[in-house]
Amino acid sequence: MSHSGDKEQQIQVYVRQLFTYYYNRDGISKHIDSIVGKVLNSELPLEQVPLFIESLAKVFPDVYILINKTPDHILQQAMNNNNNNNNNSQSSSSHKPQESHLKQQQQQQQQQQHSQQQQYQFYDTFTNTFNKELFKQLTIDTANAKKYVDELNIVYTGKIGDPATTQYLVKSLVDGSFSPTQAELQIKFSKEAKQHGVSLQIKQDKKKRAEEYIYELYKLYFGASFICPLDELHYYTNMIVEDPHPDYQSIEDDIKEKAIMNVQIPIKKPPQYK
Repeated sequence: MSHSGDKEQQIQVYVRQLFTYYYNRDGISKHIDSIVGKVLNSELPLEQVPLFIESLAKVFPDVYILINKTPDHILQQAMNNNNNNNNNSQSSSSHKPQESHLKQQQQQQQQQQHSQQQQYQFYDTFTNTFNKELFKQLTIDTANAKKYVDELNIVYTGKIGDPATTQYLVKSLVDGSFSPTQAELQIKFSKEAKQHGVSLQIKQDKKKRAEEYIYELYKLYFGASFICPLDELHYYTNMIVEDPHPDYQSIEDDIKEKAIMNVQIPIKKPPQYK
């Protein structure tokens, strides 16, 4: 029973990692549960899960906005795997030694995603919209207005707003001179929000370059046909993006060590010829 539970948890963590990679957000619970169930019931091969999750952007365009696409070499390999089950089993087994290495990082990231969702009262992280109707249903006092304005600032500028502007918006919401939509527009199109948008774009560009770097390392040490696991791609990319002075040598050494551990030693020795 425990082994079955561990497998389900590992698949769930992997699925959540893929949602983060493709959409930079967690998936809706019922979607995650459905995918995990399909994998456990052998209705969806594990190697097809990335493509399945990517396709959700077309099925639910209002919910999932695609940030990253499946890399071409992974897409090609996934298609080839339809005609080569042996490669699938080798790829699956080669990931097992790496699961424990990434488990702690994955759990930390999962906890971070859950805490981020729980910190908002008015902002819906699934639809990326503010629930203005919920705000209107509450008593519009200073405390609730302050909470609403703070969430607007965190989402659009990445930080709490300056005290003077915050006080002005809170007062305007309480006395009715600003509607929730007007307060949102004030922050959404502010100079700070534009600067934050530029910073996010720079970060996205850095992330793209980091991903290309990790791809090249895997091609170099594992071979061009090896599928770079998306959870590992996300792990190493974050190490580069989040650190102002990333240790590239350490990352390369780590991937090189994985490649050495991945080498399959034949059980039977080849025949010797004179």
